Amino acid sequence: MRFLKHHLFQYFLILMVFAITVTAVVAPIATGPKIFYIVIALGIYFFWAVWHHWEDHTLTLATVLEYLILTLILFWLLINLAY
Repeated sequence: MRFLKHHLFQYFLILMVFAITVTAVVAPIATGPKIFYIVIALGIYFFWAVWHHWEDHTLTLATVLEYLILTLILFWLLINLAY
């Protein structure tokens, strides 16, 4: 049960980071801060994902590459939403 609660809490936090980021992206603010928020959020996401798999002892090079590609796709998506 502790394992499940721990993982649910981690996923809740990362979803909150993205909810705040998407809110900042669609808010009527300058482009510079939007890009800053996107880069920070995606950095948190990438390092959280790598750390999460490292903690579970399931980290492989393929996993890191998968999250790197996903991070780049999300960057492209969020940048396009910002404009």
